[in-house]
Amino acid sequence: MTSQAAPRGDHDLGMSLARALANIKSPTPQLCQAILQDLLGDDRSLWPALRQLTERPGLEALRNHPSSAARMVGRDALLEDIAAWCNQGILERSAEFLNGLLDLPSDVLSLSNGGQQHPVSAETAPAPKSQPAVAVSTQQIVQSYCEQAEEAARFGDLKTAIFKYSEAIQLDSANAKLYRQRASLHAKSGDLTAEAQDLTSLLHFDPDDIQMLYRLGTIHEAMLEPDVARNKIKTAADRGHVEAREWIASDCLRQAKNEASCGDHMHAIELVTKAMSYRQAVQAADYMLRAASYSAQSNYQEALNDLTEALRLTPNNSSALYQRGHVFKALSRYKEANADLQAPSVLGHSGQSAPIKLQIPESKRMVVADIIVWATLCAGGFFIVQLYMPSWLMYLAIVLAACIFTTLLKS
Repeated sequence: MTSQAAPRGDHDLGMSLARALANIKSPTPQLCQAILQDLLGDDRSLWPALRQLTERPGLEALRNHPSSAARMVGRDALLEDIAAWCNQGILERSAEFLNGLLDLPSDVLSLSNGGQQHPVSAETAPAPKSQPAVAVSTQQIVQSYCEQAEEAARFGDLKTAIFKYSEAIQLDSANAKLYRQRASLHAKSGDLTAEAQDLTSLLHFDPDDIQMLYRLGTIHEAMLEPDVARNKIKTAADRGHVEAREWIASDCLRQAKNEASCGDHMHAIELVTKAMSYRQAVQAADYMLRAASYSAQSNYQEALNDLTEALRLTPNNSSALYQRGHVFKALSRYKEANADLQAPSVLGHSGQSAPIKLQIPESKRMVVADIIVWATLCAGGFFIVQLYMPSWLMYLAIVLAACIFTTLLKS
């Protein structure tokens, strides 16, 4: 079928739109369409095709491209996009409109055939002949979208900025920078789910990015997904991320307190020990927490070791001194217990009154006194027998002396 020449007015329509956009930086498709509606007037026959063309990515980048060959390649690609649903007449008119908009010669449909006019259809739509020109065109389109996104973000229009980066990602899905920029915008808008998706995509590009992995873990924590968060952050911590290591340590200590309050002191001890392995500098509170669980298990020697270490870090720690004093008491080391419990920092802590000085328990003193009495009686009886002096008076005197000594000891 022989095609008819496109009306000259379509070329002028494209040139009119180009002049209207000359002083506008990064015009939006909506602006282009609004201008076109005014220029078209009552003739709406070309409007569906023009609306589709103005919504195609990279049209602005093509209009500003310095190479006419590149503009032609881009124009042919745009025509190919709409060839499936446009008839031949609309395609030819659209081509002439693009010629005017892109400052190409009138009635020239393709530079690849020497400037000869030919019909454009779905089967014969011109395709890019030079791969480098297509690559440059795609790069320009992506750059144009990025510039529009940055401009929208500067004015606080995060929705438009995100949309522009999404359009750029559709053209260049292997560009990690685009995902990073869009993720930051999602973070500003508070869309944690979308940000997590972008960060997950970024980790496919660079699985060793521990900062990104830690950020992804904190997002899952904010989304109330503690198990996923713990797994992500632990991976970052095991790879050396400082903040992630502190997060894991704090998480272990939080769990340890819960386990201790439920009576599972063995698990609490394991969790505190794990927390200590992640900390750069173990704190006195960590030793005190583990010591409390050791004491609850009657493992007083380990508790004493931890409390002594806590006091090495904070020598005047009243809580640690008070706790260690009771551990000394449990170990029957009353002198050391008195020294800790009578320490000025303990006496002055929270207005506590001075505790009564610890004494040897009554039961233990009774045993000691009885041992002394019986030992004295046995020694006295043995002495009398040895001297062959079976005097009941002397034996009575020895018993009386032992009783007096025992009474004085008990008091």
